[in-house]
Amino acid sequence: MDGDGGLRQDDEAARAVVERCAAIDPRLADARVMEPRVGPRPTRSEVRVETDSRGGATPVVRNYGHGGAGVTLSWGYAREAAGLVAGIVSGEV
Repeated sequence: MDGDGGLRQDDEAARAVVERCAAIDPRLADARVMEPRVGPRPTRSEVRVETDSRGGATPVVRNYGHGGAGVTLSWGYAREAAGLVAGIVSGEV
């Protein structure tokens, strides 16, 4: 969950995810969680979408910090990141 920096498995959170998904598609009500995965959600005060070349090295496009909103924001930020890559490839950046 956002704001919870712990990396422990949370069975209640997993149950709640399945419950919310089943509210959208009832076929998921009996879905079995095959293998719980726990990991950090990098959240920042501001999403980071930028090019970084660190002193002339190979450029890197960074696109992170979306936290729990990553799925919702992914289309727009993916387009923005793709535009940065296109700029690198065309030599504009």
